[in-house]
Amino acid sequence: MMKKITLLLILLLSFAGYSQSVLEDFETTLPAGAIVADGTEAPTVVADPAANGVNGDVMKIVTSTAGESWQNSQLFFQGDYLDLTTTDKVVTVDVYSDVATSILAKVATPLSGAAESATDAAHTGSGWETLTFDFSVPKDNTAAANGVFGRILFFPLWNGDGWDPAAVTTTYYDNVSGLAYNPSSYDVLEDFETTLPAGAIVADGTEAPTVVADPAANGVNGDVMKIVTSTAGESWQNSQLFFQGDYLDLTTTDKVVTVDVYSDVATSILAKVATPLSGAAESATDAAHTGSGWETLTFDFSVPKDNTAAANGVFGRILFFPLWNGDGWDPAAVTTTYYDNVSGLAYNPSSYDVLEDFETTLPAGAIVADGTEAPTVVADPAANGVNGDVMKIVTSTAGESWQNSQLFFQGDYLDLTTTDKVVTVDVYSDVATSILAKVATPLSGAAESATDAAHTGSGWETLTFDFSVPKDNTAAANGVFGRILFFPLWNGDGWDPAAVTTTYYDNIKGIGYTGTPPEDPAPTDAPATPPTFDANNVISLYSDAYTAAAGINNVPWDDSAFEEVSIAGNNVLKISGTNFLGIDLGAYLDATNMTHLHMDYWIATDWAAGQVLNPKLSNHAAQAGETSAIDITNPISSQAEIQNWQSKDFVLTGNRESIKQFLITEAGLTDLYYLDNVYLYVDGTAGLEDNNIIDVSVYPNPSNSIWNFRTGNTVITSVEVFNLLGKRVVLQNNNS
Repeated sequence: MMKKITLLLILLLSFAGYSQSVLEDFETTLPAGAIVADGTEAPTVVADPAANGVNGDVMKIVTSTAGESWQNSQLFFQGDYLDLTTTDKVVTVDVYSDVATSILAKVATPLSGAAESATDAAHTGSGWETLTFDFSVPKDNTAAANGVFGRILFFPLWNGDGWDPAAVTTTYYDNVSGLAYNPSSYDVLEDFETTLPAGAIVADGTEAPTVVADPAANGVNGDVMKIVTSTAGESWQNSQLFFQGDYLDLTTTDKVVTVDVYSDVATSILAKVATPLSGAAESATDAAHTGSGWETLTFDFSVPKDNTAAANGVFGRILFFPLWNGDGWDPAAVTTTYYDNVSGLAYNPSSYDVLEDFETTLPAGAIVADGTEAPTVVADPAANGVNGDVMKIVTSTAGESWQNSQLFFQGDYLDLTTTDKVVTVDVYSDVATSILAKVATPLSGAAESATDAAHTGSGWETLTFDFSVPKDNTAAANGVFGRILFFPLWNGDGWDPAAVTTTYYDNIKGIGYTGTPPEDPAPTDAPATPPTFDANNVISLYSDAYTAAAGINNVPWDDSAFEEVSIAGNNVLKISGTNFLGIDLGAYLDATNMTHLHMDYWIATDWAAGQVLNPKLSNHAAQAGETSAIDITNPISSQAEIQNWQSKDFVLTGNRESIKQFLITEAGLTDLYYLDNVYLYVDGTAGLEDNNIIDVSVYPNPSNSIWNFRTGNTVITSVEVFNLLGKRVVLQNNNS
């Protein structure tokens, strides 16, 4: 007796471990189509057939000799779906029969493309029995169940191994129980309780969708979206919702969107997802409404309709078509439906790295302008704003349409080598606008790429720039980038006219580059030491050899930047950029008496035809902007001039009484170089410091080929010879 009690306890504990739900008990009136026949008589809901039965209403299935052996009746779950994705693949059903029989059960109408599965259970014929259908033990040439299902079928003519002949049988079913699918983890992407910006819900053929109060008597849904179709439109009339917060993520195996829909007539609704990130295709699917008021419809985009494919992307928009009939389009008609709690898996880009949030002081040259006013870091412009410091970009009518401001990333590079080519940016604007973003300064020679995003003008919005969808005649991004540019005068297809606009940018996010960036090529030696000039005969812009005549500063209106680095114990300028470098001088310099410009440079970028490094001196005669300039042509002729110090002297012509800026044009082919010893001088005035001259004899003198240097007992370590322009023409290292 004790053994029997123990076994009973084990069985009770086992069943207690199943957290099963009663998916259908037939006590509530079912809508039309919830139970249907396939070969059997129409299934009906009747009273418990047992004498003094306590099961209330139950489903009655009757087979006949007129049908096939596989006669069945089917139940479409009206509340929860049946979840057979776990290791618990059991469905229990109370079944009444007065004859011994086997029953095959099959699960169907899967979410996410799962396969149908069938299994069986035996009944002894003793009235009500609870049968256990274990879908981990499949029958009828099916596989074990591994999905979420919306329908279960019962076949009363199964014999355990196959089919009995068609016969008249009557069986009753109640309390269909199993693990309920719980989509409560879905994010509510829109509940219409917050005022939406203009353009968030739009019509295509329907009347304009509106946000109204719940139409149900004593409704508890708050504000909902109302869609009205008419006889005046096409059958594909629809209204569309642009998600304002999270995007909808349908990249996983869970491709379900649930929507609460109110209708007082039975109808089918087609839903389509659109506005994808990363170039994914649009997808459509449908769901049926019984017309009983509020119902939660499940749109499963793994089961596509209307000649589309299963969804596999991240989407920013969903469209609802109320005139769909399940297979195609009904004629245009007047219909009214209401929608609430649009829910699904939210796209979470939070794993992106914050590449810049402007909370830390940036070095000079980190944000620069190209045609716009100089970008600045300012406080959040929103009332009670919480974004801290942000970048402000102002365009003007004085510039070109392609005015832009640029950010050089100071920490991580931006990695767009994966399939995820998205950059998100918080942008503030009080007018609707489109913004073009371009990534540049690539590692490893990748091409620049541009894409755009639209802003509704409602203050702070998180814009998604998807560089797999390129714009402005560029290709999809596939590289690691050190710079991003923002063009506020883009209109989605091209450029608006130059105008005064103000936009703000914060929290620039993307995938940070985790590799080790290649070391920039750099010289290992310093350029030659310049000759000595009297202070009146030289104006130094940058050199360790002379006192600087003025400070130098990066400017916001170029697309390059410089920083000072040390090479072989000598300070030089390292310059990176694309087209031209601008340097602002801290004072106006009178160079009227100077005859030449000198500069030393070391180019890192391999030679290409058309390569130049052209210096320019900007003259501001009235000290109120450029009045003239000295433009100098300096072509780079061959690879021989690359990655070794070049020493150049240029004759000065033109006005130079008030030099305020020094520029170098790179022609887009020299994006990394080093610069030193930039100075103006008077020709023929180079001298030699003689306070440390040693006792040395030089012979023969004169000579045009060989010189001999003799110093007694002094060791000569090097000999340098300069011509009258101050250019070094001989360098000989020695130790004797």
